[in-house]
Order: sequence, then structure tokens, then C-alpha cells
Amino acid sequence: MNSMPTESELSRRIGRAFLEIEGLAEGLEESIHPDDEMFHTARLAEAAHPGRSRLQYYRDGQEVVHALKNMLDAAGRPLAGCDRLLEMACGYGRVTRHLVRELPAANITSVEILEPAVEFVGQTMGVDARTSCTDPSRLNIGSDFDVILVSSLFSHLPRARFGEWLQSLYGLLSPRGVLVFSAHGPEAVPEIAKDPSGFTFVPQSESLNLDSAEYGSAFVTPDMVREIAREEGLAHIAFVERDLWMLQDLYVVSRVALPGLSAWQNVSFVQGVIDRVQIQEGEFAIDGWAADSRRGVPMQSVRLLVDGQEVASVEVKAPRADVARLKGRPDWAHSGWSLHGRLPELASGEHLLAAEGVSTTGATGVLDILPVQLP
Repeated sequence: MNSMPTESELSRRIGRAFLEIEGLAEGLEESIHPDDEMFHTARLAEAAHPGRSRLQYYRDGQEVVHALKNMLDAAGRPLAGCDRLLEMACGYGRVTRHLVRELPAANITSVEILEPAVEFVGQTMGVDARTSCTDPSRLNIGSDFDVILVSSLFSHLPRARFGEWLQSLYGLLSPRGVLVFSAHGPEAVPEIAKDPSGFTFVPQSESLNLDSAEYGSAFVTPDMVREIAREEGLAHIAFVERDLWMLQDLYVVSRVALPGLSAWQNVSFVQGVIDRVQIQEGEFAIDGWAADSRRGVPMQSVRLLVDGQEVASVEVKAPRADVARLKGRPDWAHSGWSLHGRLPELASGEHLLAAEGVSTTGATGVLDILPVQLP
């Protein structure tokens, strides 16, 4: 295994502050395995956002569960009513730690091909952890699952395995079960040339431990996903574009028609960052942007917190053509915000400054947390 450098104390502090603001501090497993490649990916942004890796790691897992619940609510199958959930390709528990806050651990089977990850997830999160394999015909983990969640496996599979895994996992569903999986659309990484067939596989990924011929990077059009589903005898399939991390399309396959999915739309998840912080003689000037991932939904406000306590709030309406252009979201053209004012009396030293966004849907979320030094 390839261990990562030692995590900074700032990352731990910011991660803990994120959990407290989000109301996740009680009961969410905070230990992260040293070989967790998803955490390593979050660490790559440390140069631009010092200390933000644990916050990003927690948010990425949190977003998967938000998207899953959003879809299940639309389908009329709320997650709270799930007796048996299968989490496929769970890694070291980036999503698992959030799932066990929604369901009893005894209701969850988490499956992963890396043995150290299986051991870690089973021991730290209390789920039924099982070992996976590259050939789905050899998988032996039981059946009759109400929900099967595959948040980032199909985005890495070659064409043949894509169909095999789709058919195999579909066979593990209960009569009313749903299979939920994500995949990269063809525009997820525009600089990679795409096959005109609608399915592109590149034998390369962020993993340093898996065979790139079996686990690379796949880019597939919705029409191709539907075609593969038909080939495997799957009749009921729906999808929403870029519903995970604004990067991967989310698909749902079910044994029976789910009419409610005709109204399914992207999860409402708050996005944004703090761009600039100036503090001088107790006066602050802080700018950034905030937006809702659901298309066409405006933000309501941004709240500024220092050490977890709200000190100011402001509407989100300033022009940010740069954000709209960079993110490919014309509806984010007025996602800017700017806060100016006087800080409360604070002791000298380091404090944590957080921005929390509030959407008009009622969704809230931490946008960013930064350390600030006061004289």
C-alpha cells in the first residue's frame, strides 16, 4: 500500500469544525485510513486550500447520501424504510460513515475489493463488510437488497465489465429494490478524446492499487447506458445528469416502473468558496460565491461564522460571470456575495472563519472554512 504524508493538524481542526456546523459531530466516524485514496485525492487541493482536505472528504461522502435520499424520495422509496442496503465498492468508508447515520449498521452490507479496506470498514463502522472480486459472476454476498448503491465503480469499468456488473447487481435486488449507480458522462473530462460509439475507456485512474485494465476511467453517454441495460434485459431505467459532485450522472434501475421518477431532478446541494479575506483593526471584508447544484434554484443567503458562532449574513446576488463560465452554469451568473463589518471582540491568535450557504430550497451547507490570525 502507498501511505500518504501525515495529515496536518489544521485539516483535523477544520474537519471537526465542519462536522459541528453541519450537525454531524455526534456519531460520525472521524478516523480515516492512511491508505484511503479518496482522501489522498482531497489532499491534492491542499496547496490552493490549506487544511481543507478533511472538509472536502466529508462533503463528498455527505453529497452521495444527499443525492441518494433525494432520488429515493422522488421514487417513493425513502431511505429510512430500507431494511437491506448494499454499498458496492465502498473503499475505506467515505460514504459508509454517512450511511450508518441514516440506517442501522446491521442493515448495511459494504463490499470492497481491497482487503485492508474491508477490515477497516467492518471494524470502525460496524457494517457487514465483504470482499469483492473483478469477476461479478464470482460475487457471493447474498441477495434481496432493497437498495444497491454504487457511487463510483461504473465510472471506472471497461465496456464488457460494465454490462456484467449491471446484470449481476440487478439480480441481487428484492422485488421492489432499486439499483443506484453513477457514471461519467462524455463531457466529464472534455480533454480526453471520446469514442463515437458512446463508450470510452481509458486504462488510467487515481488508484495505485488496482489493475488499470479492470479499473480505469470510463465515459459513457446516457443512450449507451440505456443500450447496455436493454442488452442485459433491464427495462426500467432513469437518470439525472451530473447529480454527484456535479461530475457524474446518476442512474436508477428498478424491477418495476417508478412513476415518481418522472419528476426527479438534481439534488439541492450548496456549493461555493471564500475567495478573499481581509481583516484589519477588527474590520472584515470577505468575498466569495455560493450556488445551489439544482439547476435554476437561486441562493438565499450566506452566513459568516467565527469559531462556530454567526456574526453576519448577506444575500447572494452579486455578478460572478467568471463562476458561471468556469462551472458551465449560466444560472450561477449572480452567485457572488460580499460581507463587510466589524468582528466581535475576539482573543488574539488563530480563529476559524466559516461561510455557510442557505438555498431557497431550504438546503444549507458549509461552503468553506479558513484559519484567520488576529493580533
